[in-house]
Amino acid sequence: MEREYVFMPDAAKALVRLAREDHAAGQAWNVPGEGGITGHQVIKYASKILGYEPKVVSVKKWMLRLLGIGDKTMREMVELYYLYDRPFLLDGQKYQTHRRYSANTFSSGSSTNVGLDEKSLN
Repeated sequence: MEREYVFMPDAAKALVRLAREDHAAGQAWNVPGEGGITGHQVIKYASKILGYEPKVVSVKKWMLRLLGIGDKTMREMVELYYLYDRPFLLDGQKYQTHRRYSANTFSSGSSTNVGLDEKSLN
């Protein structure tokens, strides 16, 4: 399932730019990331950073309900399940049209966040 992640420095710069433009006030703006990335791709990047490949298991909603019997956090995850059972992608076309915008890649943003050189992950 694809999700979109936005590198926070990219989002911050975009919001500051918009805040400085009078005509942008009162409008809704989505600041996009580079596009969708699957959970498997996120795990691949994390595996390179960690130096090992973790065992990953997909969890169904009914499993979270069962785990929620004894764990409050899992019980709360059931309420948030709708955020993870379908793709979550932002439509950033409006911002991209308004401003020339190129988002950082997931790889470069992730490596920056943990202090690694992106080339060492490829």
